[in-house]
Amino acid sequence: RSTLRPIMADLRNFVGLLCALLLVAGAWGSTLNDKIYTTLSGQAACTRLMNDREQIGCQGPMNGASGVLFQIASTSDVNVFFNNAPSDKYVMLIATSVFANPTSLNALLRSNSVVGMLVYDDSASSAVNFSPDNKQPNFFQGLPLRDGTAWNPVGGGYNRHFSNSSEGLAFMDISIPIFFLSSDDNTTVFQCYSANNAIVGGRMPSYPQCAVELNSFMWGAADTTTCMRRVLCDPLSSQTPFGFVRVYNQSDEMVLVSAPVDTMSFFHPMSYGAEADASAIAVLLAAAELLGRPTNAAVRTLPRNIMFSLFQGEAFGYIGSSRMANDMVRNLFPLSSAPLPISKLTHIIELDQLALTSTNIHLFGHNTTNANSQTIINAITSAAAGTGGAPTAITESASDLPPASLRAFLEEMTDSQKNALGGILLSGYSSTGYTNTKFHSHLDNAANIGFTDASSPVVAKLCKLATVVAKSAFTVAANGTGATLADSAADCTLIADLLTCLTKNQNCSLANTMVGPITPANQPLSRYIGVFYGGMDWSTFFLQRVLAYALASNRTATVSTCTASNNPAAAQYYSLKNGTCVFSATYSWAAMSPAFYPDGSGLRPSYNPRYSTWTESQWASLSMRMFLVDSPAQQAAIVGSGCAVLVFSFVLVYVMQKYIVVPST
Repeated sequence: RSTLRPIMADLRNFVGLLCALLLVAGAWGSTLNDKIYTTLSGQAACTRLMNDREQIGCQGPMNGASGVLFQIASTSDVNVFFNNAPSDKYVMLIATSVFANPTSLNALLRSNSVVGMLVYDDSASSAVNFSPDNKQPNFFQGLPLRDGTAWNPVGGGYNRHFSNSSEGLAFMDISIPIFFLSSDDNTTVFQCYSANNAIVGGRMPSYPQCAVELNSFMWGAADTTTCMRRVLCDPLSSQTPFGFVRVYNQSDEMVLVSAPVDTMSFFHPMSYGAEADASAIAVLLAAAELLGRPTNAAVRTLPRNIMFSLFQGEAFGYIGSSRMANDMVRNLFPLSSAPLPISKLTHIIELDQLALTSTNIHLFGHNTTNANSQTIINAITSAAAGTGGAPTAITESASDLPPASLRAFLEEMTDSQKNALGGILLSGYSSTGYTNTKFHSHLDNAANIGFTDASSPVVAKLCKLATVVAKSAFTVAANGTGATLADSAADCTLIADLLTCLTKNQNCSLANTMVGPITPANQPLSRYIGVFYGGMDWSTFFLQRVLAYALASNRTATVSTCTASNNPAAAQYYSLKNGTCVFSATYSWAAMSPAFYPDGSGLRPSYNPRYSTWTESQWASLSMRMFLVDSPAQQAAIVGSGCAVLVFSFVLVYVMQKYIVVPST
């Protein structure tokens, strides 16, 4: 035992020294990493989606993609790159104005030298026409389109399944990572680029140069069936807020006023949709608020009930509307014990893209001549004519119905139900297609609709339209009884507040009143549906609370417990963040395609092929970091030198062990 003591002491000393060395090495490694790399935000990335046919979006290598930055500020820079850049791996620092050009982008995507892209907004971005969606959005879902109208004329530009360039960039399968460069990182990246990578006098820069590493490996692949079997993707899902002007009764005929609550973008976290959905959301909620006022109590006694609904997932195949319509025909909505027969849904007024309309609003329908459709058309035409400053209503009777949630309901109906339904889409565009030249892109922002503050002309325009919609819904629900609104002017301040929250600052005063702070501040409220099965994203949660307040029969309820149960059998209490309690017949309904099992575990064995089957891939992380890189020749020299030193070390040790004799003591 006495012999072992010094050995154990030496061993403890050795272990202590080893631990100290490891701690020093760890601290030094962390410091060295920070000195080499500059971390960028990297959250706005192109990700991968699948449906039952294919995969779309972007995929990065498992270990990340690294390349030297090369700026593409104009289409002419594409030729400069191909003519002058040496054979190496590059990440394109590409302006949105060039990224939106299919010819230039296709050329870069086909190059083996391009391993990734960083997209940034330049001075020309606001003027560019860019829509990454198809020319016929939701072509494969809902009631099929009757003709080949390119409803989204600036969309398309790519060929994947068709040869007519009708497919949009967002629906391509791209094998490199693509990120959007945030304003926070813009200065950092361009300072490094200007100092190290800029081409001066037509000469390529010398090394070292700025490079970036992009990490966006997607686990999902192939199609929805394959990736769900591997448990590597999840169905797009959230909740659809809806509410009634009075408590639901199974015997009531129903007038539905709807709008989409979601939008999309090539970069999902930047789905801002100022015209695509925010304009319609603002009009719907302001119309609901007008009808829900205590002064308009007559609306709660009309022959027909009025339901307001903000359908979720409409940009990806009418997810929310098809789920609600399917649950109606399966006798599940809104209560399995007292379902609403789809035949009781007699009238639908759908709102779409209303901010860019000039002097007219346009009315589309699957059947504009039946009695119920004529009732809506007459009500809207009369309300528009009777509201000073409102646009004139024009019926597009010769046109097919544009892409709309209404198509999801028609797909579920029998022929006789379709012919009887009064279904009208109220839009700001005509039968020639969308006026929004930035549809479903991140450029569809506040500037696109001319919104800055409450004094912007678009606020007054949408306020007039909200009044028209409220009057029209009231008239249809009154069913000729002669009932009138006591208060008939929408709240323009609410319109301005909603546009502020949705298109400029998600941490707005209205959001703080309804649900509390939404961070980060000073950016729009993104409304990509995402994967929120059984829950709500912030945008849906916030807008449901606004709808609850708008339709509340009591906006200052005093109760001991102010909690909502989401039971459509009765009105419920909602607690707002400012301490107010409201009593409202407002609820939420699952927004997951009926093609999936209710628990989202997979596709049903047989489902209507017109249902959405979109799923989102899982991923480990989305990240970017920037660093300086030496020339390939110098990198090779360093590796070669290291290998030479390693070989020399082995030889030296061998020689020393073989030929050097250590004298014994």
